[in-house]
Amino acid sequence: MARPTEFTLVLADQICERPADGESLRNIYLGDKMPGKATVFRWLRSHEKFRDRYVRAREAQADALFDENLDIADEDCTMVRADSPSTQGDGVKASLT
Repeated sequence: MARPTEFTLVLADQICERPADGESLRNIYLGDKMPGKATVFRWLRSHEKFRDRYVRAREAQADALFDENLDIADEDCTMVRADSPSTQGDGVKASLT
């Protein structure tokens, strides 16, 4: 099946919605029913409204990835604090008194 090359609002909407949901652009471009990377970049040059939506979608994706990484870092810090010798030592001291 040939990849679409003609710009449509439906395809533009799909391309902008999927990164905001956390999907990588690479996965989008690999889809059989989606245009290739070069086609999307050609559309970005020639369709200002699509370009604006795409920029906002990528910003939303960056925000989501940042938040996800922050959550992971917070979880790691919590696990480290729970396993730290100073935290474990408090429990031992309390049981000895």
